[in-house]
Amino acid sequence: MKPRPEIDWDITWLDEVTSTSDAALAAAKSGCRDGTVIVAKTQTRGRGRRGNAWHSPNGGLWCSLVLRPELKEDELWGLTAVAALSAAGGIRDLTGLSAGIKWPNDLYLDGKKLGGIMAESSGGAVVVGIGLNANVGSADLPSVEWYPVTSLLVEGSEDVDPSTLLDGILSELSDRYGLLVEWGFVALLEEWRELSVVLGKRVRVECGGSVLKGTAVELDKRGGIVVRLPDGTRRRFEPRAGVSLGLEDWS
Repeated sequence: MKPRPEIDWDITWLDEVTSTSDAALAAAKSGCRDGTVIVAKTQTRGRGRRGNAWHSPNGGLWCSLVLRPELKEDELWGLTAVAALSAAGGIRDLTGLSAGIKWPNDLYLDGKKLGGIMAESSGGAVVVGIGLNANVGSADLPSVEWYPVTSLLVEGSEDVDPSTLLDGILSELSDRYGLLVEWGFVALLEEWRELSVVLGKRVRVECGGSVLKGTAVELDKRGGIVVRLPDGTRRRFEPRAGVSLGLEDWS
């Protein structure tokens, strides 16, 4: 059993960057310490998984964390889940709203996308980007063809203080990060399942240029999702680049 790490967060607030993850990756390459956090009011070229653009207007929480975990390569995916669970916890504690997780990295609220998580490795570190639509009005939310988008403000929250929201998320993340390093992802698996918005739902999986449709029936301790296809067979998918999951309905 590994000792539980303590994180001393070092937060830098910026007005505007191309991407907080770009800034954090550069800091990681320069040897910044574990717990470095870059936060920006706006991003001009925010990005998500698979190189997708991420609309980042003023009013959102856009931040990236530099972590240097003692984890094996095949365990690093757990940091995405840790960040998603912590963001959901921080939102719940501050606003009372119950966000869920769409495998593997999106935060959803009332069937609409609220935010996303992205993890990248560089300089012996892992950079975890967190993007949340917080105080973003409906007029400033992007119109996306394949999924609806929302914000804390649109869902009924009063304006939240970004610093308070970030502090809550980092507090939650410190605890779950310690559990991940000490015990492995199995310590967080039950919470991961409880907050899932895809289990039992009809989903569409894009992988390797093909599209498969079925029902999400399991999330396992290695971060994978199991989908039951129409013919009754089951397929497991890893939480890795090149695999994308969408909901077939939004109910």
